[in-house]
Amino acid sequence: MELDGIVMKQPVATNESTINALDYLANLDFVKIRQKVDIAELITPWEVQNRYEVCDANDRVFITVTEESATCQRVFCTASQRSLVLHIQDISGQELAQIKKDFKCCAGGSVCAKADCCAMEMFVERPVGQPIAHVRQMFYCCFPKFHVFDGYGKQVFEMTGPCCPCQGPGCYDDLEYPLSNSGGSDSGAKVTKIWDGAGRACCTNANTFGIHFPANMDVQKKLSLFGAVFVLDYFMFESNDNE
Repeated sequence: MELDGIVMKQPVATNESTINALDYLANLDFVKIRQKVDIAELITPWEVQNRYEVCDANDRVFITVTEESATCQRVFCTASQRSLVLHIQDISGQELAQIKKDFKCCAGGSVCAKADCCAMEMFVERPVGQPIAHVRQMFYCCFPKFHVFDGYGKQVFEMTGPCCPCQGPGCYDDLEYPLSNSGGSDSGAKVTKIWDGAGRACCTNANTFGIHFPANMDVQKKLSLFGAVFVLDYFMFESNDNE
């Protein structure tokens, strides 16, 4: 039988590519940011552009992060020094936000953190060109300290870490970086450097982080904590084999 003039609506398959990544993030209270292991970095002494996957508690990947940086800076500069752009995309390749880091001549020293030319910091933009947050290393003596600011330069979080951020043989515990509100009260959020096992830790520079936050936290603040993760990774846990 012919059905003239009738257009049948086709069912739309629900799969990974149909996720609205930011809507999905808005309802989560935990994400894992996992750096991908690059074979080229294992067999050569040169640093490659980092790639990350962002997944939920069930390891469902819904966001990818890709570094864009110059080869010469990856070869001759430390991870904390080099300038870069991190492209935050959904799994279909649509760009959701960017995280940018300027070149710093002496990034890494806590004593020099008061100087703009040395302090480690990253800027989160959504959309591109519109800052919504930035994360800055602060001066500290023993315990690493970072401030998270909103797009207007107002401090919203303070993140502190352990005096000895070591993981390896005999040090298998996750490292926790709790976040307090600007007034000093607990924000309910924290960043965790997750222990991935001796093989991954000894043979690669690939790191894994977890972010815990209240499910009802504004999605822009959740994105700002992505910036906090990458400040930690490039400042404290990335190392160049060619250094």
